[in-house]
Formats: sequence, structure tokens, C-alpha cells
Amino acid sequence: MIRPFVHGDIAHVTRLLQENLQEAPLLRGESLDMAMVVNTLFHPMSAGWLSFGDDGELRGGIFVHETPSFFGRRVLQDLFLYVRKPFRNGVLAYKLIKIAERYGQTIGCARITLSDSTRIHGAATLYTRMGYRLTASSHSRELL
Repeated sequence: MIRPFVHGDIAHVTRLLQENLQEAPLLRGESLDMAMVVNTLFHPMSAGWLSFGDDGELRGGIFVHETPSFFGRRVLQDLFLYVRKPFRNGVLAYKLIKIAERYGQTIGCARITLSDSTRIHGAATLYTRMGYRLTASSHSRELL
């Protein structure tokens, strides 16, 4: 089940962020600034979705933020996409990205950008398969 993120999900998000910090080569040694996390996730221009199994186990999530107009075009930027190791090699990351894409289209964004800054194994391959093009340290794709 994938559902929108709500305020009561902070513990779930913290767990995902902490696992990501432990796994991602570029983030090792970083620490969480929870005040910044909460302010960012609950910003009016942010949205997020979490995935849970039928047993209620947290599987992953994606969080996005609409950025100001870039050359007259609104862009949806991912803040965080993470799927826990036991649930990879399936379709969960794909589904989470598709939900974010549909959201971006709904609010009128012309482009979505997925960060590759964490260098999680397999992320870049998935982004490329989904039609994203590598630009600097992110993958982007037209929505409109």
C-alpha cells in the first residue's frame, strides 16, 4: 500500500532517513537535523508518500518539493527517495516515482528532477530505464 505522508509519519521518515545515511556512500557520517527535516517535509510546496506492506512494515518512500519557476517552468525536485533493501529489485521505486510524476503533472510542473547524490546502487539504472537523462548530479525528465 502506498499512501500520502501525514504528520504522524515522522518516526517512519526518520527511520528511512537514518537507513539511507548508513547506506549511501556520500552521506556516511552525516547526521539528521530533525527540525530541518520537519520544516522541509511540511512546507506547503512539499509532498510525500510512504509504502507499507500488508503486515504494516515500512518499505520505502518518496518526498518531493516544487521549486520556483526556472525559465518560466515549474520543476518538481525529489528531496528523498529510498526503498529499504529487502524490498528492492521489484517495482516499488518505480511506483513511487510514477506517483511523484503524476503529482507533478497535476500541479503543473514541466519537469521532475531525481537526485543521484546518494549513489545508492541501482538508482541511476532505474532512472535511465524510466526515461530520465543524467544532468550533473541528477536525472531529469519532462512531464508536460
